[in-house]
Amino acid sequence: MNEEERILFVDDDANLLASFNRQFGRRFNVVTATGAEEALKLLSEGQHFAVIVSDMRMRGIDGARLLAEFNRRAPGTMRILLTGLNDQSIAVRAINEGHVFSFLNKPIELDELQSRLEDALAHWRIRKNEREFIDRTVNDIVLS
Repeated sequence: MNEEERILFVDDDANLLASFNRQFGRRFNVVTATGAEEALKLLSEGQHFAVIVSDMRMRGIDGARLLAEFNRRAPGTMRILLTGLNDQSIAVRAINEGHVFSFLNKPIELDELQSRLEDALAHWRIRKNEREFIDRTVNDIVLS
């Protein structure tokens, strides 16, 4: 498994996180965090993630605020928000503040979530390659 392509699942429901780990742990490099504070601690420790999947409604910091913070501190991370709430203002806030890649409603079929994870990773790879190309080009210009 590619160590760079880690997926962080964030929820305050430990059973749901265990389920995600069982369902996707063989296919993807999965890390879990029980709540936004734990996810931000991982980020503060210098851990990097290709994708973060966060629940919206959690104790303390909600998913939209968490994804907005990831957008600010780790803008290369693809952000996915899961919610069981049918409130359009949540979607608007998540998109405007967290610049989410995908907004998904619960309950979600595991096949659909896997497809979204694969899409997010593919998009992350493209953006990573673009950043590396730009860095090489700038370095070539500076060194020549």
